[in-house]
Amino acid sequence: FTAAHARLGRPPFLSTALRDHPPEEDNPRANFLADFSNFMAERGLPIKTPKLGGKDLDMYAFFAEVLSRGGLQNCIDHQELKLLARILNVPPTCTSAAYMLRVSYIS
Repeated sequence: FTAAHARLGRPPFLSTALRDHPPEEDNPRANFLADFSNFMAERGLPIKTPKLGGKDLDMYAFFAEVLSRGGLQNCIDHQELKLLARILNVPPTCTSAAYMLRVSYIS
């Protein structure tokens, strides 16, 4: 998570809480989830885990996959959202997976 942000020239944490007091352990999944929840809380926004095909979307895996591909716009430009749906084990019965992933990332 932090290495991907560094490659993109972004601060390692988005929330003020973790920027001011970074976690001591190097657990990318836990750090992402803590940063995400703090970021949403600081803005007074609810945290809703999107469901695709009846399954909760793994937000960390999704974010990491999108970052590793150069960001959301790059995924859209190269039509990689269907591939991401397969990587994230979204059931094939979810015919709108690419669209739902795009909406989930933006929100």
